[in-house]
Amino acid sequence: MRSIHQDANAPGLSGMFAGLFLAAAVHAQDPQLVEPSESDNIGVETPGIEQEILLSAPLSQFPGKWLTVIRAEFEPGTVSPLHRHAATTVFYVLEGNGVMENTAGTTEELSPGRVLLGEPAAGEDSFTHQATNLDDSGLLRTLVVVIHDEGVPPGLPVEE
Repeated sequence: MRSIHQDANAPGLSGMFAGLFLAAAVHAQDPQLVEPSESDNIGVETPGIEQEILLSAPLSQFPGKWLTVIRAEFEPGTVSPLHRHAATTVFYVLEGNGVMENTAGTTEELSPGRVLLGEPAAGEDSFTHQATNLDDSGLLRTLVVVIHDEGVPPGLPVEE
């Protein structure tokens, strides 16, 4: 994953997310919108991590592509399983502190306002990583935005 911004108060960041959620709201007007439900498949589930799909909708300008927005809350000390996204992914930290590690050996610090961009590597269909809540007493709260192929879960488990 690549850090694209670290300061939540910097110009442009709030505009970027406002634009993203405005686009999501426009898609909410689309009759093809799929309302999030308990049956939605996020693809990776772990005790200690609460995940909720806030929006899942087809991108009408990109046939076969979907936009999925996920809220994930990590209990103190929780580590996500090693997983991948065969898609472009934006990871935004709302609250808490942690780290994101990938199989290439890169570690990114996670703190409020941090934005990471994950893109499948050239010649590969995904990147593999995991996140850890380093806080002993508070939640690590995040938004994960994934643009993925129709029928493919936003997150894919990886056998260790």
